[in-house]
Amino acid sequence: MELNPTKDGARLYIMTLGVYAEHRGGGIGSRLLQQALNEASKDPYIKDVYLHVQTNNYSAFEFYERFGFVKGDVLRNYYKRIDPPDAVVLSRDLNTWTHVELEGIEREDDSVSVL
Repeated sequence: MELNPTKDGARLYIMTLGVYAEHRGGGIGSRLLQQALNEASKDPYIKDVYLHVQTNNYSAFEFYERFGFVKGDVLRNYYKRIDPPDAVVLSRDLNTWTHVELEGIEREDDSVSVL
């Protein structure tokens, strides 16, 4: 997390969220993202979530847009060892996130268990 630009809250950064190709389409990535957004939205100090997506990763754009992420700036030469090297910043305001009840998730104190 880091301070947001207006310094009145925090931003959560998703560094990596991935599912092996042979396991895609089964809802694993959706459940991971929903759980992350559920947990982050419980903290009133966290205002939004953001991440970077390579400019040619159209399936990632579609995936994140289904969860209310919007495209922002394009960062030229963001990646050093892949082509194309540019990234798009995607972000989502947590004030409008509606908690999603996920089956198979149990909470005990501050820990989360996946059944």
